[in-house]
Amino acid sequence: MKRRVLIGLLLLGVVLPLTGQVRQEGQTLLFQPVDNRTQAQVGFRMREEDDAYLPAEGKGLMQGEFRAHSRHRLDSIHRVEGRVSYERGVKRAVNWNTSSDWDILAPYITLDTVGGDLQKEQYRFAARFASRPGRFFYSIWADYRALHEYRNVDPRPRNITADLQVSALGGLQMGAYALSLEAGYRRYHQSEDVEFMDPKGNNTSVLHYLGFGRYSTRFSGAKKNTAVRFNGNGVNARLVLEPVGGLGWMGGASYTWLQLVRHLPGNNETPMSQLLNQEIQLYGGHKWSQAYIRADAQLRVKIGTENIVDQTSAFNVLSGLDMLQVLFWKASVSGFRSWEGERATWTLLPRLTYSGSSWQNVQPVAGMAFHYAQASATGSAAFRAGAWKFRVEGEAGVRLCVTSSRNLEKLSLDSRFQTYFDHLYGRWSDHTVHGGLRAVVGRKVARDLFLYARPEAAYRHALKEGHHRWDVLVAIGLEF
Repeated sequence: MKRRVLIGLLLLGVVLPLTGQVRQEGQTLLFQPVDNRTQAQVGFRMREEDDAYLPAEGKGLMQGEFRAHSRHRLDSIHRVEGRVSYERGVKRAVNWNTSSDWDILAPYITLDTVGGDLQKEQYRFAARFASRPGRFFYSIWADYRALHEYRNVDPRPRNITADLQVSALGGLQMGAYALSLEAGYRRYHQSEDVEFMDPKGNNTSVLHYLGFGRYSTRFSGAKKNTAVRFNGNGVNARLVLEPVGGLGWMGGASYTWLQLVRHLPGNNETPMSQLLNQEIQLYGGHKWSQAYIRADAQLRVKIGTENIVDQTSAFNVLSGLDMLQVLFWKASVSGFRSWEGERATWTLLPRLTYSGSSWQNVQPVAGMAFHYAQASATGSAAFRAGAWKFRVEGEAGVRLCVTSSRNLEKLSLDSRFQTYFDHLYGRWSDHTVHGGLRAVVGRKVARDLFLYARPEAAYRHALKEGHHRWDVLVAIGLEF
């Protein structure tokens, strides 16, 4: 490992292979390479779009960040791993959303039609302890994320999020393979309060959104009911079969369940709505010394329930109606191959993917659906010259919208919502091409200390409407 040290770290845990040996991807810590390694990286990240693909996440991002990862073997049977990150920046031109973590809460979010830049600050800490006293092995893991997002102009959301995940893993080594089961618990909480500081700026209503242009007419407004609390509890389980030596057959399955309840603190903590998130993931494949082939499948389901609240000051919940169903699915086949040359190591990673999403409103009946076919390939070259190490990676791909459909006629949408959904449908049904280039340049400055620089850029272009997106990261770091 000293001879082929890993200087590239793709943002908190995605390590690209710099040698011909295929790395172990996201499997049990005890069966990963037995190197002791610490990496720390600071960088600047930027995203720029001429037209927001997802207005709820804005047209751009400017963010400074720090990330560190450490993995150590304490002795022959114990290992520890830790991660920490800090992000500070601004999401530009966020619209149709004032809540944090849109991907988790949508569409049961809070929104306004004015929007604006959203300041962001996030901390994250994670740690794992693992032990293998014999054929039996185990580990415990904890991950905590704290997020603060706010805006300095009316309407002014102030969102404070705490997200804690813990898990325990137990497994048994059986010859050349190991079978493990991991179970975990998740606790999610977000408090959100929207204020109007300037009376002249009070020109919009804060809406408790229900999806497809619908919102609570009783609780939405600009003067009161602007505070909301998202409270969630979840569980997860993962079963993994892996080769102890890193080569051979591999497979796994996981299930996550997370229920989020939207409360109104100013109305006796009324549970206005509930959103159930469920996700199933499967994978399987085989690894050789310089190659692997792998198949992945994923299904994510969101079920939205709207509560019927009585007209008394007690705000009692009389019943709940399942009014929304959202599906995301993806299936992919990927391969990896590396070649050891005299002066460089070359790799190639092709991938074929079929994916889609479906958004359905129960009453009135309405919905949108999209199906995509995607092909991409990533190639890299890694070489060294004296104390210097270099890695260059390029990626190119195309995503075609195979079919798309929408049925929104029965909703009688407000003109602003109609424009919003026309925009989403146009962007989501478009074909896109993308490409990217990443590089790592590192130099050994001491016996076990490497310094490196990491620039990367990616570009995405929509073929029908001509919109584009740039993603740029410039980072420097050290490894020891």
